[in-house]
Amino acid sequence: MDRIKLIISDMDGTLLDDKHRIHSDFWDILKVMKRKNIFFSVASGRQYHNLLRNFESVKDDILFIAENGAYVVYRGNEIFSDVMDRETVNGVVEKASSRQGVSIILCGKKSSYVDGNDPDFIPFVGKYFEKVEVVGNLTEVDDDILKISICEHSGVQEDTVEYFREEGSRFRVTVSTKIWIDIAGRTTHKGEAVEIIQKKFGITRDETVVFGDYLNDVEMIKNAGLSFAMENAHPEVKKLADFIIGSNNEHSVVGKIKELIDADNPGNI
Repeated sequence: MDRIKLIISDMDGTLLDDKHRIHSDFWDILKVMKRKNIFFSVASGRQYHNLLRNFESVKDDILFIAENGAYVVYRGNEIFSDVMDRETVNGVVEKASSRQGVSIILCGKKSSYVDGNDPDFIPFVGKYFEKVEVVGNLTEVDDDILKISICEHSGVQEDTVEYFREEGSRFRVTVSTKIWIDIAGRTTHKGEAVEIIQKKFGITRDETVVFGDYLNDVEMIKNAGLSFAMENAHPEVKKLADFIIGSNNEHSVVGKIKELIDADNPGNI
């Protein structure tokens, strides 16, 4: 591939281990990337404010792709957002509310929102969302909604995606993890966000490296010149990626980035 100018990593199951930790070597490697003029981006289904908390000390050195590509921020400035129309949001909320065993989160620019009638779910949400408001009616939230996250507590069932895809011409349904599905604009995905970043900063596909593990990483893998799937990745992601590396619990992303940028020799590339 061409000289590396952009490295992108998913978070959960990829850069983070199962205890939600980033390997301590990452921070020094990020400094090397900065010296070598290589952009680093995290691309996640997580909320922007949650990602910001994880990288607060280096926030100006990170490109944030949040909400599965619906929100892209760099140095505190919005580069891109894909806001859902209110009719679609309310329709999905109504449909999801009629399904047993699910909880709903509206993901907005200012905050995320959960229904106060689902109290057992509220502490769980805090693991993934930094800013959360409890509201009485999700259809009355006053914010730009980027994504609707639906947690199916027993695990995403075979019919879940089809259940929400009946109106698929109006929105996109993506399985993010074993218990989460995300609903966003019809063309919203991490790959779209990657394309926008590449265009803005004059970076080509062949200058882009991507790491991922789940189905919401598929489109961004397709927009990279070099892609890596984790050993713990979904089988479809493993088939699509150029190479398979170790698991997230082995912190294999950090090791591979170090190798790719020759971090032991900061003057080289």
